[in-house]
This record gives sequence, C-alpha cells and structure tokens, in this order.
Amino acid sequence: MNYTHITQEERYQIYALKKAGHTQSEIASVLERKSTISGSWHATVRARLSSQTSAEHGGG
Repeated sequence: MNYTHITQEERYQIYALKKAGHTQSEIASVLERKSTISGSWHATVRARLSSQTSAEHGGG
C-alpha cells in the first residue's frame, strides 16, 4: 500500500469541513482519502490550538 502525506491545503480543507459539521467519512470522500483523515484532523487541531494559544500570549 502506498501512503502520501496530507498537504497544508488539505489540512485547511479538513479543518473547514469539520468546522462546518461534515463527518470524517464525508471529508474522506471529498478529499478522496480514507486512512489518513483522522490523523490529519488531530494534527490540524493541535496546530490550530497551539497557534491560538501562542497568539493569546503575545507569541508568533
């Protein structure tokens, strides 16, 4: 089986679709991916939370 990384653009799409209420299955269909959506969703959420926390405390 061949795996590819999710691009930054796809991470933003995942975030936006999840925020709009789409299910993981629906998002996987939109991006034509199955197995990497869950991991990418968690990575995207962690990155967003980290940047929000940094901004709230005067960081980058």
